[in-house]
Amino acid sequence: MIFEFGDKAPYFLEKIDATSLQGSFSADNLLGAVGQITTSKTYGNRTIPCELAVVFNEPSMIMFKPEILQKIIVAFSPLIGGKLEIISDSGTYDIECYPSEIPKFDNSKISYIYRFTVDFICDFPYFRNIREQKASLVADKAIFLKSQSYVNTPLHIYIPDCSKGMILTNKTSGKSLKLIAFSGGPVTVDTGTYSVASAADGSDISNRIDLTSNMDGFGLVFGKNELISNVAIDISYHDYVIGVI
Repeated sequence: MIFEFGDKAPYFLEKIDATSLQGSFSADNLLGAVGQITTSKTYGNRTIPCELAVVFNEPSMIMFKPEILQKIIVAFSPLIGGKLEIISDSGTYDIECYPSEIPKFDNSKISYIYRFTVDFICDFPYFRNIREQKASLVADKAIFLKSQSYVNTPLHIYIPDCSKGMILTNKTSGKSLKLIAFSGGPVTVDTGTYSVASAADGSDISNRIDLTSNMDGFGLVFGKNELISNVAIDISYHDYVIGVI
């Protein structure tokens, strides 16, 4: 189910905050000392408030008003997760999210305009640029990839032949991803979900991950990355941003 709100009737996006983001801090109190010491700083989850409106001033809208309002209630249920996509001057971005509560409609000011607010909760606070970037690596030949993400950028890796295993190293971060030999055909790896699958039937083969790998957090760091693999592979990835204006 898809709803598109913008600057045209009948679905209006009146206001959105896609930049605010709170930090998450841990602190310790020293015995006998005043104040505290902050031991860790990170970003917490994100809440994106949206003020939306639906205009029922056309016959086609008036006729189906109950059905449309019911679909909005279902689409913005807290039990249903989805993606919020924002189209801006700098590009198109999306983020995984779910509504905090079922919308409450208000048409008290203008009877045919139903306004409501939705707060989207995003457990992972970064927006993904939907533009996919791709690169191919030749065996034992280093290439350089640039990431504009301030968070480690996950990689989707396609390995046409993993019969001799794979070792992919990011020399910039010092981390390596290693797979044990698999003779069942091509293999796909998603370092964002820590998953390894057979490209032939989609079956999970995460047991092929070598225990000496640095798969946790493996990806591209901000700036230029030098990558090298012992076998030919194809890589795709998306840049992430903290906020969208």
